[in-house]
Parts: sequence; structure tokens; C-alpha cells
Amino acid sequence: MKKIYLLALLLITAAVLVMAVGFSMNQSAPSLKQKHVAFYVTDDTGVFFMQLKRGVEDAALDMGAKCTLEVVAPNETPPENGYEGAVVFSQDAFEMKIPQVFIGKAIPGLRCVTAGEASGPIAAGEDLDKYIALLENGDIEGFFAMDPYAMGYRALEALVTGDAGTVVPLTYITLDNLYAKETIKLVFPLLQ
Repeated sequence: MKKIYLLALLLITAAVLVMAVGFSMNQSAPSLKQKHVAFYVTDDTGVFFMQLKRGVEDAALDMGAKCTLEVVAPNETPPENGYEGAVVFSQDAFEMKIPQVFIGKAIPGLRCVTAGEASGPIAAGEDLDKYIALLENGDIEGFFAMDPYAMGYRALEALVTGDAGTVVPLTYITLDNLYAKETIKLVFPLLQ
């Protein structure tokens, strides 16, 4: 009988120790609050936007952030709705109190993700078909393709990490690499 009480006391003591260690580990671990950010756009249509949106969404997923798409009218300041930051794809910069990263063009004083410089035509989204036809007909030697997916991904990444914006390099497309594995996603985004 004494052995049963001793065993029960030992098991209860072990259980209390396991619970105490478990609770102290949970208290010492930093709390990871999911950052809620907005993706403000003035136009949510088109191939370019679809790739951009996919990049923003994938970055949010990879970085543990929640991202909400908000379509706003041009020249209208979007509501901040308790967001902790915003990725903005618009022709206009917005005056907001929350951190923002602007996609598309460099704006002094703002973190921006832009496409690289080019010494020839630049194509993305709906313009791709026109430049592909010109290339295949021999009317041009090549064109520079933007990477909207990378622009969206890097914009959200910069917002969440607090990094400065960046320039996403352009890819020069010629007949030699038009159908290459490395460029097919840029040139034919709807095949993905």
C-alpha cells in the first residue's frame, strides 16, 4: 500500500513539474502577432495585376502576415482600417500615418519597389502580346520584360521587415530566350 502512495505522489510531482516547465516556456517565448497589412490598388484587373497580387499574397503567406486587398478610387485617400502598413499600387501616393511601400515608380521620401532601367521597350501584362508579335515578326530585336510577381513579393517583404524598397531587374527577351524555361513565366504569365 505504501508503494502505491509513493508511486502516486511521484507521478503527481512529475506532472506538476512538467506543467510548470511547460507554462514557463510559453511565457518566455515571444508572442508572434500576425501583422495585418493592406494592399491598396486603384485597378484590380489585368494580367499585370494578377501577377502582382500573387506576389503580395505569397509574401504574406511566407512572412506570416495577413494581407487584405482594398480597391480605392483614384485620387482618394484610402481608409487605414487599423492596418499596420500598406503596399500601394496606384498612380498617386497617399498621405497615410501607417508605413507604406509604393510599387511602380520612385517617389522621393517613400519606400518604393520599381522596375530596373532599360535602353529599349519595356513590356508587362497586357502589352506583352504586342511586343511578342513585333519580336516574332522581326520588327524589333528584343524587349525588356517586367516581373510583377517579384515586385509584389518584394514590396510586401519590405513592408513587413522594414527594409528599404528595391529595384527589380528587367529581363531582356529575344527570339533566343522567348520560350526558354527561365523566361516563360514572365512572357506568358497566363500559362502558369
